[in-house]
Amino acid sequence: MLVGGLVVSACGCWILYGLLSQFVNAARSRHWTGRATGIVVQRGMKRLEFPGQRHERRAFEVAALEYEYEVAGETYRSRNVAFTPYRGGHESRRGRFIATLEPGQPIDVVYNESRPREAVLHPGFAPMEVGGVLFGLFAAALFLGVGSAMLLGLAG
Repeated sequence: MLVGGLVVSACGCWILYGLLSQFVNAARSRHWTGRATGIVVQRGMKRLEFPGQRHERRAFEVAALEYEYEVAGETYRSRNVAFTPYRGGHESRRGRFIATLEPGQPIDVVYNESRPREAVLHPGFAPMEVGGVLFGLFAAALFLGVGSAMLLGLAG
């Protein structure tokens, strides 16, 4: 029970950390003043595979985008569309947005002037992504709650 409780609690902490880092990046990007015109390098669907039980593989696809932009004569590449939790399938907001872009198409890029390699297309937090945030908070609370209950069950 001790190891299980620690593992489940660690999963909850990992989810919470990922969610909080998204919020921090979104908040920071609201203050970025660098602007550049970038070019779409490639777009499409990226297949993510995860091992399952008994050698079954689980997979899903997320919309992926890569663009490049130039700052002070140096070329950078980024894949950041927004710093908010998102669903990434064909029918997601992100997927529909990426589908409108073609390789070679110019796009507006917002970057961190003090660290130009940090860039995003949509800075800040998009209120339309509240569902992803709520799901992340629910998942983190569930894992932390179950993990804590397992750990406290040992003490009692």
